[in-house]
Amino acid sequence: MFLKTLTTKRVARERTELEEMPKRNPQFSVESVKNDLEWTVRITVPSNAHTPYAGLSTCCLLSFPEDYPFLPPTVRFTPPVYHPEIFQSTGKVHMDLLMSQWDLSRNLDFVLSFLYNIFLDIDGKNSVDVNIMHLLNKDRPSFDKSVREYVLQHQQKQLESQRLHIKRTALKKEINLVAKEVNNGRQILEGLESRHKFADDPIDLKEMESRMETIQEETAQYEARLLSLRRALTADKL
Repeated sequence: MFLKTLTTKRVARERTELEEMPKRNPQFSVESVKNDLEWTVRITVPSNAHTPYAGLSTCCLLSFPEDYPFLPPTVRFTPPVYHPEIFQSTGKVHMDLLMSQWDLSRNLDFVLSFLYNIFLDIDGKNSVDVNIMHLLNKDRPSFDKSVREYVLQHQQKQLESQRLHIKRTALKKEINLVAKEVNNGRQILEGLESRHKFADDPIDLKEMESRMETIQEETAQYEARLLSLRRALTADKL
């Protein structure tokens, strides 16, 4: 328990340093935090880098063991990246080389640099995917072409994901606004119906009934719009 507490404090400190890192090292950024010892980092390869992975922006899940830094975190790319040192079924990285270089002086900065470098220095020495390794060793131009095609497809998927996120965010915002109008209309109707029961002036009754009819029509329109928006949000989610 004591060791886990020390690990949690150290990981939290390194995460804070990483969150400040984009100011001096834009290749790395914290994408999301699942818990104290498991969070997602985005790695971005500059578009002008001398590698077929230029322009790649991808995420990896870091899972820190309770005895970190005695052992390095495990790494899993989500989704798996087309690379000879990454398991295509799980996205996990071949960690033997990292383990062989690991000692207590190493930290998160070392891990991220290690991951970043596998996209720059592609030698296939620690390959885990036989097919990708074979293409790399036997036909480097074809390998580079496959990587560039993968990066382009990945970029297109990210753009589509961003577009859907923007669309869904706008739908949710409009749903909230329309839902408020529906609730307001219902509250006004309740108030008018309550007053209508005790009104005895014919003119007041007529005015209230006219007002109630207008509110009912407006509320019905908002309800129809709300139903349409919710269906659109559900359809967009599928």
